[in-house]
Amino acid sequence: MKSDSAGDRNPLALIAKTFAVAVLVALFCWISIRFTRELGGTSTLWIASGILAGILLTSHRRLWPGYVIAALGYSTIYRATVLLSLWQLGMESLQLSGLSGLERVKATGRPSSAIGEGLADALNVGGY
Repeated sequence: MKSDSAGDRNPLALIAKTFAVAVLVALFCWISIRFTRELGGTSTLWIASGILAGILLTSHRRLWPGYVIAALGYSTIYRATVLLSLWQLGMESLQLSGLSGLERVKATGRPSSAIGEGLADALNVGGY
């Protein structure tokens, strides 16, 4: 990937390479998720991350800002389309019962530090 050949400047070749990488990453994401669902566990081997790290480390540094911008753009599009729709469906079907019991709820014990919550948030621990 370090060459500056004419093929690297060809827009169609760039689109083909990008599509091939996207398919490869999607396939390995599916494999990582698929084989852990049968066991009921969490994937500790995320092959796609290794592929993307390898691509990043073998490419020119001048391309890195474009990769970061593309990743943020794709993540934004995914969250705005897929995740927002899932949350909307979940909230539309949500039914709460027994709300009168909430009036009797009282927090007991000593207040805990916010550091634990911040650490859990930083580690992306949560139910979303």
